Amino acid sequence: MGKVGVTDASPSQNFSRVSVHFLDTSVTIEDGSLKVVFSNKSTDKHNYLLPSSCHPLHCTNNIPYSQALHIKSICSSEADFKIMDSTSEIQCKMPSKRQEIPCVLKL
Repeated sequence: MGKVGVTDASPSQNFSRVSVHFLDTSVTIEDGSLKVVFSNKSTDKHNYLLPSSCHPLHCTNNIPYSQALHIKSICSSEADFKIMDSTSEIQCKMPSKRQEIPCVLKL
């Protein structure tokens, strides 16, 4: 099996005259202004740090909060974030527990 180097991986991108999709964001033009939303790719495996690792417990416990905070910082409107939260798109799989933990933010 060969080694995968840094130059072998490249971020995917897709763009048109009205929208740009790059990494985990989608930027569209609506009513003459830019709208930024979080876009989850179908290839995203949602693999996170295992609670059984040698990291302190607070590191694994903070994963749902940190992911939700990241998504909240991407969304240009509170309504987009609330829609994602209400449809449970913001979820973090904790492999050792075999369950999904919904992320809730009170910011």
